[in-house]
Amino acid sequence: MEQSTNSGNVLIDPNTGELNWNVPEPYTEKKITYAQSCGCSPGFKENNPFKWLRSNKTDILAGITVGLTAVPTAVAFSVLANVNPSVGLRGSWIIMLTMAIFGGRPGMIYCNSGSMGVILEPLNKDYSVEYMFYAFIIAGIVQIIIGYGGIAKVVRLMPVSVMIGFVNGLAIVLLLAQVKNFKRGSIFSDSSNVATANSRRLASTSFDVLFNDNEWISGSELGYMFIVVISTMLTVIYANRVTNLLPPILIGVIVATIVEWGLIRGIIGSETNTLGEVAEISGTFPQDLVWTGAQYKMPPLNADTLSIVIGPALSLLAVGLVESLMTVRLVNEITCTPSNINREAIFGGVGNLFAGTLGGQGGNSEIGLTMVNLRSGGRNRVAGVTSGLLVLIIVLGAYPVINLIPMAGLVGVMVVIAWNTFDWSSLPKVIASLSPRSWRNSPDTDAHDRTKSGLFTRDANARRNLLASQGISRPDALIIIAVTIITPFTNLAIAVGVGVGLALLTYTWQSGYRVSTHTYFRKGVDITDPPIIKVYDIVGPIFYASTDTFLNLFDYHNDPPLVEIHFYTANICDYSALQAINTLGERYKKSGRKLRLRFIRGESLRVITRGNQLLGEEIVVDLDEKFEETAPTQWLHRVGKLDGISMPAHNGTTSLETNFQGRGRRRTIDVIETNNRLNNLKEFEDTDGDSLSGPSMNSHKQAHEV
Repeated sequence: MEQSTNSGNVLIDPNTGELNWNVPEPYTEKKITYAQSCGCSPGFKENNPFKWLRSNKTDILAGITVGLTAVPTAVAFSVLANVNPSVGLRGSWIIMLTMAIFGGRPGMIYCNSGSMGVILEPLNKDYSVEYMFYAFIIAGIVQIIIGYGGIAKVVRLMPVSVMIGFVNGLAIVLLLAQVKNFKRGSIFSDSSNVATANSRRLASTSFDVLFNDNEWISGSELGYMFIVVISTMLTVIYANRVTNLLPPILIGVIVATIVEWGLIRGIIGSETNTLGEVAEISGTFPQDLVWTGAQYKMPPLNADTLSIVIGPALSLLAVGLVESLMTVRLVNEITCTPSNINREAIFGGVGNLFAGTLGGQGGNSEIGLTMVNLRSGGRNRVAGVTSGLLVLIIVLGAYPVINLIPMAGLVGVMVVIAWNTFDWSSLPKVIASLSPRSWRNSPDTDAHDRTKSGLFTRDANARRNLLASQGISRPDALIIIAVTIITPFTNLAIAVGVGVGLALLTYTWQSGYRVSTHTYFRKGVDITDPPIIKVYDIVGPIFYASTDTFLNLFDYHNDPPLVEIHFYTANICDYSALQAINTLGERYKKSGRKLRLRFIRGESLRVITRGNQLLGEEIVVDLDEKFEETAPTQWLHRVGKLDGISMPAHNGTTSLETNFQGRGRRRTIDVIETNNRLNNLKEFEDTDGDSLSGPSMNSHKQAHEV
């Protein structure tokens, strides 16, 4: 009998009724060539450009949408980083074209980003933009080396809890960075004394803008700024309900400009700061490197300069890799296609290197612009190239219009970006995890009501159901809180490093208690074997954090003369594990018993092979994998222990307690009633002439008396 499905056939054996799964053709991912990623189909002819334009119409339109969105976004992120917007726009189109043409993942959009802007803000504020160029050059070179060395995969160690804390902390920093627009004084600070800047940089946090000496804007000017900010925010939020022809951010900037020049300046006769009044943008194409041109005066690359830029460079590197990984994962899930994080690292470094040497603000993959591209239908490199060229054209030809944008309009855009960046769904998860256990241990009476009720509903039962259904582990919740709080007081790179460190420490701590054992007795098979052998079937990793738990699993005072340790489902990870095995061998040797290691596989076998000379002579390592295990029907009894929790007794068993201690708790023995257990016991006693003794065998005999 055969039943077909979309991916295979279900075969049912008419005699036995067993189910078999038959896959006609295994799925294999198809590799996309560079020509295909550029929109060229397999049958494409080079002399037919009109067919290429028709087949890539969706990607071209998506690129135009992304380019129109990228211009105000890049300007806002430039203001965030304390650099002239022309520098940010130049770096944006450089890295967009570099990543779209030479490398990167099709569908992803690169641009200057807010996460890098918050790192650059204190550097550009305390020194000058030339130091930022050095930071991007160094970060780009190191990123290329990391990509070629395959080290970029290390960013996979970052758990989701750290990513959530990352975006939450970034949202807070983005919001705090807008406060400077409501104070008088230059937004783009000039370079200052290096010694003074060093001392200020060491003590700076994102909250410093609230307490500096600059005077707050007040009166009617503050009111007009709020009018522009609120009108921009409302436009960006609700623009999609009116039209989809233009990106919401672009519409918001247009509305802000109309409100500024039509209402505030034209009708009321007042004004707020515009981008051209704060830092005028001039559209020029880079013709020289930053060292050879007259526009910038690069400081000498000596020890003092390196001490200033090395910290921000490494922070840019870390944050860029983290955000690129987040974007890559997102694009992979949406497009169902694979990617190469090392390739991303290499060409991301190339893009930042080009941006730094040509006088631009570098960046990384921008999640917001990438989502705009994907939602608009962009899937290949055509969309990225189109957006980069459009930004370049706007910078060269439309910069007078950009100078008319009010600063309050950019503030409104950044507030919406910060709001959307924060992972609001993490709040109920964290609250549910940190709430008392009595709140979370509640029966799920009505799942539908639970989804409709909020966390702060007056219905106590609905609130408890919600807490019980949305809780995550408390270590994950604490990591989210830690990364979120640390970010505004230090920077994103340090916060991510602390979060990853806490996650690794948590995993190591928990894994240290995940080693357990299944214990049973079997007959000796070889001539040299005693009549009975006790077997410890170890489960879990054996490494530096679990060695104490591993050693506590053994009853070396009461075990029979020969003990075997089976490593079917165990991993011997490091030298600490070898040393723990040596310690165990010495304990058995002192009590007159022998220890044998068997069924060592995979990486554990390599560890044992490399460290074979480190094991004591009293330990026998049996590498014969063809040795047949005694049939389960000949087991005398089985001791069950999983991480300090007694295994449930099976049908036909009697549970007895012994004084065998494990992690400070009494251990329960489950005596399995096998078919020929009594015959095996009688056979041992008659053949060897000795009755088996010891606490385990006494417990076995008592089980039948019960």
